[in-house]
Amino acid sequence: MKSQVSTPEVNVDTALADLDYYDDTISTLPVAEDELENFNHESEQAIAQPDTLPVYRASAPIEFDLINTMLDVRFDMAKKHLMGRAEITAAPFAESRRYFTLDAMGFDIHKVEWAGTKNNITYQYDGKQLTLDLGKPYPAGKAIKISIDYTAKPDEQPTSGSMAIQSNKGLYFINADGKVKDKPTQIWTQGETESNSRWFPTIDKPNQRMTQEMYITVEDQYQTLSNGSFLGSKKNSDGTRTDHYIMKLPHAPYLFMMAVGKYAVVKDKWEGIPLQYYVEPEYAADAKLIFNHTPEMLTFFSNILGVKYPWPSFSQIIVRDYVSGAMENTTAVVFGEFIQKHAAELLENNNDQIVAHEMFHHWFGDYVTTESWSNITLNEGFANYSEYLWYEYKYGRDYADAHRKSEMEGYLQMTRSGMHDLIDFTYRDKENMFDAHSYNKGGLVLHMLRDYVGDTVFFKSLRYYLNTHAFQSVEGHDLRLAFEKTSGQDLNWFFNQWFYGSGQPELTLTDSLAAGKLFLTVAQTQSGAGQQHIFRLPVIVDIYYKDRTEPDRKQIVISRRTQTFEIPTSGEVANIIFDAHNTLLATVRFEKSKQELYYQASHSRTIKDKLEVLSGLKTDPGVQLNQVLRNFLKDPADIIVQSALSQIEINTDSENAKAVRELALNHSSIAVRASALSILAEDPKPEYESIFQANLKKGVAGSLFESSLVGLYKIDKQKAIQAAAAFENDPNPAIISAVMDIYLESKDPRAYPLLEKSLGEVDGFDAFSVYSKYSEMLLISDNDRLAEGVAKLGDLAQNNPGSQWRKYSIAKTLYDVATADLSQLKDSQKQMIQSNAKKYLEDMIEKAKGTMIYDALLNFKLD
Repeated sequence: MKSQVSTPEVNVDTALADLDYYDDTISTLPVAEDELENFNHESEQAIAQPDTLPVYRASAPIEFDLINTMLDVRFDMAKKHLMGRAEITAAPFAESRRYFTLDAMGFDIHKVEWAGTKNNITYQYDGKQLTLDLGKPYPAGKAIKISIDYTAKPDEQPTSGSMAIQSNKGLYFINADGKVKDKPTQIWTQGETESNSRWFPTIDKPNQRMTQEMYITVEDQYQTLSNGSFLGSKKNSDGTRTDHYIMKLPHAPYLFMMAVGKYAVVKDKWEGIPLQYYVEPEYAADAKLIFNHTPEMLTFFSNILGVKYPWPSFSQIIVRDYVSGAMENTTAVVFGEFIQKHAAELLENNNDQIVAHEMFHHWFGDYVTTESWSNITLNEGFANYSEYLWYEYKYGRDYADAHRKSEMEGYLQMTRSGMHDLIDFTYRDKENMFDAHSYNKGGLVLHMLRDYVGDTVFFKSLRYYLNTHAFQSVEGHDLRLAFEKTSGQDLNWFFNQWFYGSGQPELTLTDSLAAGKLFLTVAQTQSGAGQQHIFRLPVIVDIYYKDRTEPDRKQIVISRRTQTFEIPTSGEVANIIFDAHNTLLATVRFEKSKQELYYQASHSRTIKDKLEVLSGLKTDPGVQLNQVLRNFLKDPADIIVQSALSQIEINTDSENAKAVRELALNHSSIAVRASALSILAEDPKPEYESIFQANLKKGVAGSLFESSLVGLYKIDKQKAIQAAAAFENDPNPAIISAVMDIYLESKDPRAYPLLEKSLGEVDGFDAFSVYSKYSEMLLISDNDRLAEGVAKLGDLAQNNPGSQWRKYSIAKTLYDVATADLSQLKDSQKQMIQSNAKKYLEDMIEKAKGTMIYDALLNFKLD
């Protein structure tokens, strides 16, 4: 405790009363006299006034209301063309209209007719929009039906991309000519944000909604998937097959999807609704593990929301070279290949988070849809928060809070490069809305709202919101009104501050005791562009007394720049926990004494409190800290155990060593066991060998194998190399990576074929590691191997570049070779190899123009 006494400004009773008070805008909050004086002074200065209105990204105006779209499509694989016929039913909206405009990017338009007739419709087409002259005005609500024959040529159009969605091509032909060995031929679509109009004509805006019918004609060797219900197939005389799908419930154009490829289709069922898991045939046995807990999640989300999953089916499909992480197309979720793993990989890296996220979109995003990209957090913030809800239900509050901590860190990291309103009407590009504000902050704000109104009101409000706006588009105020209707509270203050404002509070706390009272001072220190001036923050404070088990709980409301709360005490105060529910989106600085932290160590209720202890006591080595660390090694939360492991010293304390060995052998969490093994492997003792050997067996998790192999290598190199050799064909990339590390460390030539085999298979973040090792190996290779390696990289760059991660990794490796000293080679050999590397690199950079990876590859541009 600090001994200095601060003058109290607000007592706790006043603060509690403030819960019933709010101001419509932050600017009407109480202002100190000196702040008011500065404000008045600044307002007198001559300020240049803008002569234009600020940017405002309005929702798209609705001139026609789409009712139904029927698509009949087939493909020319050699040209990468889609040949289609679209029958579109729509009606003028609000008033009579003669001209009907559709988004249609880069098409050849062959014919436009009134559906079911041979009567042509006059049209104008500029390559982006198709405007039909209907011949006369049609009254509002009067349905019309038109037919368009067209060819879509997505690969012949300019494209762009963003960090979230790497390309806006809309329709993708993967290995269409089949030239890339061991890579499947596929066709798939990605519609968000407004890219589906690159493969079918539509009004490509999120505030449109229609029913759908699809006829997909493919070679009979392929499986297909689209939205809604599968109605059957028809074999054609030319060896093709036409599959028929129908979606009888309306959804937004960006949620239309189609996929074609050779798949194992594993079927399941949930409450009479068909479930399907599309995986490459090699993964058929693992399909239900890849999409683990799908039926249970459907039950959980339906129950917690009080709205049963509203769609007729639910399918999940994995595609190659996907341009995003995953996409919540209605009833047919598309995932990138990074989630396709065998059972051993899934042991420590399951897909719960992303499966939950995309599934929850079927309520928030598909069933109720954002009316504009400015409001995208109404889709993504909820999907983000579903991850917390699932973890809380399935694995417990601590597990969920550890995830929340990660989400908070991700958001705060992004704020270093700028902040914007959560619902942002001023974005530069709609693609920029797919960031840690819309996702991370959106979920964190919902968690605060849940804590403020309580679980009963929170989930009742969500049920009201979903039922009220089913099959409609919404904006942020619709959510606010739903919560106000259900809670009976005016929540403008919360939504204005968190949804329609930017930034987050930065709080500095000090405390003191005097005359039987606690004085808790809270200063809001946030400043700078994008930060709210002052936040209103209802917060729970727990006061612990030395002679009691349970804390004394107080609720305060912070609403000033600096505010002191005067709280009567009833005993000897041992510790204070600010934000006891661990829900506040804020950075908090509250220095505590070692005495308080040791007390907190044995009285902590949340992972936040425990992590604060571990951080605060890092510089206090000794018997007492060792006991705290050993206690935390028994904590039910993995994140606490791993944090304690990161601080524990085993070489100078036999009790610590014993505890770590026990974790390495028996802990239920693979992550904890791997951390314990990693500590033992840092300076292994001969008695650890049996622990390491126990994890060098088939089917073991990759992290356990890796740490154990490293530990064994330090004890006995030959035993480790012998153990590694038995896993050269293991399907787990993490295990192959560990084997390669041992081979590289021991300069074993078996590293070469292992690495080269992995180059065309590895992708995602794992590509960085594999290609880095390959670069290391090439730079010490002789002429022939180095020349072969560069040629292999060139082939990959041209024919199998993979995702942005692999493209970047290939480019970096080529750059490393092109700029290396290569002193082991003759000058003529060096010149030829580096010239080839430079040529492949230049080709990669040129082909990347217009894509998201281009700027990153420019780092490797050679003069």
